[in-house]
Amino acid sequence: MTRDMTTGNPVKLILAFAVPIMLSSIVQQFYQITDTMIVGQFVGVNALAAVGSCGGIITMVIGWAGGLTSGFSIMVARSFGSGDEKKVSDYFLNSLLLCILMTAGMTAVLQIILPWIVDVVNTPQELKAEVTQYIRISFWGIGAAFLYNILSSVQRALGDSKTPLIFLGISVVGNLGLDLVCVAWLKMGVVGAAVATVVSQLFAGLLCLAFIIKKYPLLWKSRPKDAISGRYMKRLLGLGVPMALQFSITAIGNILIQSALNMLGTVYITAFTASSKIQGIFMSMFSSLGAALSTYVGQNMGAGKVKRIREGVRDCQIAALIFSGVAMLFLYFAGYYLVQIFSSDMTKEILDASSQYFHLVPFFYPFLSAIFLYRNALQGMGNGFVPMLGGVGELLARTISSAVLAPRIGFLGICLGEPLAWIFALVPLIPFYIHWTKKLLK
Repeated sequence: MTRDMTTGNPVKLILAFAVPIMLSSIVQQFYQITDTMIVGQFVGVNALAAVGSCGGIITMVIGWAGGLTSGFSIMVARSFGSGDEKKVSDYFLNSLLLCILMTAGMTAVLQIILPWIVDVVNTPQELKAEVTQYIRISFWGIGAAFLYNILSSVQRALGDSKTPLIFLGISVVGNLGLDLVCVAWLKMGVVGAAVATVVSQLFAGLLCLAFIIKKYPLLWKSRPKDAISGRYMKRLLGLGVPMALQFSITAIGNILIQSALNMLGTVYITAFTASSKIQGIFMSMFSSLGAALSTYVGQNMGAGKVKRIREGVRDCQIAALIFSGVAMLFLYFAGYYLVQIFSSDMTKEILDASSQYFHLVPFFYPFLSAIFLYRNALQGMGNGFVPMLGGVGELLARTISSAVLAPRIGFLGICLGEPLAWIFALVPLIPFYIHWTKKLLK
């Protein structure tokens, strides 16, 4: 089930590896879309706005888990690329322990500060109760997020991107069923949607765990008491924490946008929520290409093949530009109609605001695709600091959008926050990638 990416045609390897990741990303989007759609259809627009208004907070927490585990898996990919199976096992076991510790600490802290979080993002009074319920249950499910993310990241690091997709697909079907039972039948509202998501993600993680125990004996070669090492944990955190910070810094920017959006009212909250859910599916094309590139770069760094890394990045950039063109044209013409799947209560004002979003934001997808490629390439080479600087650039842009543009030009200022963030994030990424690869080639 492993795949060696240090030989063969780079673009064919990366695209073949990216397709299952892309499908996994789309399936993950359906976790959120299913909740949003069923809540909107069976509970109403206010409940839809409640789920949407806490999206930035949930993304920040899940982004931290995803960033950490992605960083941890780079060391697994590197060890696998160099052919050192003992180190593969050692890094895997140390990663598991770190995830357990992070789960315990984050769950405790976030439950305590939840009321403050709800207030600080300017949640409308009429949405506070539902937002608090949804976030509280989501925070109890942090362990499920860590479990699935670390196991699926390690599988991808070893060259297997198909198995996590299969398990995720099974859990999404379960999520849909639980949503219908909890929200439509039991009338649990947003609580039911949150419970369905957490239980489904836990199920996906347990499936991955059972598969890894049976099919990947190399991950269990080391004895835990011999493998656990402060030196290895330091290396893992050295890659994982900058990546987690980068995701979280970006999410903080999204929370600032959400805070400004909440002050514009339910119409714009609903429009932005529905539009960004649709956009998330298309963004998965770029994020999946980046994730595949990260594994490719990690394995080739372990094998010392820097020229091969540059070739892979170049070919991926061409593919990403093609994807960008297709996505921007499709959303420009179809976005207005796609948002209507979320609720039969969509008003003309909501649909007009969604159209404004889709007539602006997708035209900056070439910048977005470049972020995913160069950020993941640098992370795959072991540099987590520069991608974190890119996250700071995104935060700065979203601060400008929420504090300066939104109060003056309203929803247009919110929409401009996305392309501004993407452009600002690229400022450190491309120059440093060029400098770093030239340095490694000397």
